[in-house]
This record gives sequence, structure tokens and C-alpha cells, in this order.
Amino acid sequence: MRLGPHLDSLESSSDLLTTLSFSHPSSFQNTLLRQVPITQVIRDAEPHERSLYTASATKKPSGPVESGAGAVLRDREAPLDVLLRAVETVVGQFPLDRDPVLRRVEVLRVKGDTIARSIASLERQVDDQRRKLDDLSLGRSYLDTTTTGNLEPGQSDSVEVTEEMVRAEEEEIARLEQVIEQKSRR
Repeated sequence: MRLGPHLDSLESSSDLLTTLSFSHPSSFQNTLLRQVPITQVIRDAEPHERSLYTASATKKPSGPVESGAGAVLRDREAPLDVLLRAVETVVGQFPLDRDPVLRRVEVLRVKGDTIARSIASLERQVDDQRRKLDDLSLGRSYLDTTTTGNLEPGQSDSVEVTEEMVRAEEEEIARLEQVIEQKSRR
């Protein structure tokens, strides 16, 4: 077996490798190769990474400073449309199959709109029930507000309000408020 052709192949490969240009290794790559202090590894975000996070220059934090991002976001709810736009932004930044994610975002957007309309309807119903309850507690019938002036001479426009009627209205209001609370949690 002759080594000549093999040595020639190795020599040409090594010549080719020495002529190639490689970018200077980054600090992170160097940490994988050797031990360096952590402060040398910290770097600024790349442009494609910065595009994922934008901060409003006009909006300043209004509350007290808490420790950690989790503590800041724990008690706050973000609007659904803001969250869905953030998902669309993230999906747009990374190479992956976007169609299933975007379909899911659209399903969630429709579901959120449906829930918001339902909550608005239930809130109107609660307001109506409160108004009726206020009328009952003032000694007026709910119907009196719509039929004033339609009484014949000798008819009384007073309606006797019982504790049972007031309790029934309060129970209805409590039930509707529970429904609203349950729907807003979803």
C-alpha cells in the first residue's frame, strides 16, 4: 500500500483549510473552549433578538419597583389582543411552521371576542338588575318608571315591596356577577 496519494490529499486539505477565512470566535464560543470570567460572556443582544422586545419611550412604570420580572407581572393581566400580537411577532421572527400557530391565534382571538361580548351583555344585565333593586328599595316598582301617567283616577301607584322580592333580586345580581367573574377568568 502506497502512502504517497494519501499524504498528497492530506497536504492539499491542510492548505485549503489555512486559506479559508473564519470569523473571530465570539465570547460565548470562547467560554465553551476555555474558562473565562462570566463578565466577559455578557453581550448586547443581536438585532434579530432586539426586534422581539420593544419598550415604549412614553410609558413609564407607575408602581413601586418589585424584585424580578415575575413579581411585576404576577398581579397584572395583559389584554388578549396585546398577547396575541406578541405571539404573532415571535412567530414571525423564527423559522418554524407558522400556519398552525397563526390558526390557533385566530381561534383564540375569536374566542376572546365572544367572551368579551358575553361579559358586556352580562354586565348590562347586572346593571339592569341593580337598577331594579334600587327602585324596589326606594319603594317604586320597576314598571312604575315606564307606566307613570297611565293610571286611571282612583288607582294607587304604590307597590308593596317585600323582603322576599329584594332578596330574590340580590340573589340574581350575585349569580350574574359570579358568571361574569368565571367568564373573565377564562
